[in-house]
Amino acid sequence: MHTPEIAGRIGSPKETLALLLERSTLNMHTMFILITDFQDHRKQARYSVLVHNPGESVLTVPAFGPHFGAAGSEALRAVVQKALDGGVSNFKETVINPYDFQRMTSDPDEEDLKVLLAKANPTDHHIYL
Repeated sequence: MHTPEIAGRIGSPKETLALLLERSTLNMHTMFILITDFQDHRKQARYSVLVHNPGESVLTVPAFGPHFGAAGSEALRAVVQKALDGGVSNFKETVINPYDFQRMTSDPDEEDLKVLLAKANPTDHHIYL
């Protein structure tokens, strides 16, 4: 296991999207994990994205989703669409309690990565488009 590379600035959807796409590889081997801090609150949700490939991972800070306004919602749709365009089919969602969310998405260690991967459940990518 390894420590993921961190990309983005909290609350900056466009900048974070650009950095994620620049630093990560999206292909058929990618596990694409959307990380949020509340379940069943999609209309107010904030998301981080973990792009996990064998040997490398890139994790964004919280910058996607409606919590960050129209730009956050559009960036969430765009990142999911880019993943689909790259051949990703393994989409998952992880819900982390709010207490741990900020720490795990801004300064994760190897154990945090293991938790994020272990808690990930399959999700339908269509709900983010």
